[in-house]
Amino acid sequence: MTRHILFSALLTILAALPQLAAAQSAEALDFHARFEERCFSCHGHSGPFIRDHLQIDDTGAIVTENGRSVDALLDRHAGGLDEAEKPLFLSVFRKQIETGGLFRDKCIICHDRAYELARLKLILRDGRVMGRYSDRDIGTFLLNHGRLTPDEAELMTDVFFALLQGRR
Repeated sequence: MTRHILFSALLTILAALPQLAAAQSAEALDFHARFEERCFSCHGHSGPFIRDHLQIDDTGAIVTENGRSVDALLDRHAGGLDEAEKPLFLSVFRKQIETGGLFRDKCIICHDRAYELARLKLILRDGRVMGRYSDRDIGTFLLNHGRLTPDEAELMTDVFFALLQGRR
């Protein structure tokens, strides 16, 4: 009887391992936490660093001020990023460059940093950025919020989506 209980408990634990790994993986994919952990001490906050030192070249690649590929750089710089982190970093970098400081220019007067707003107030649900507590579609909400143009609302929604990738 005791062996049966132990075996059953072991099966329960083993069944829960994939969910635990997924939860840890999701946490590891938090762009801002990883950027602050790995990059902040040398590069400062991600937004200003990205906008001041990275650009998108004529081919659509993200490059440094010297024209070096950021994709290749992320494989080796400071030990490199793992396979799950690199696409997330590139996605957020691209959105930061594309917005050109839109959040800083139009939103920060009322809201904390974009990452904090996304982390505390927003969530991805069915592939859409939604208000965590209001359940509002943020893409639609931003069309009538903060004096954003439709293009700016779409850009900000894309930024929030990029920041929320990997988070549960």
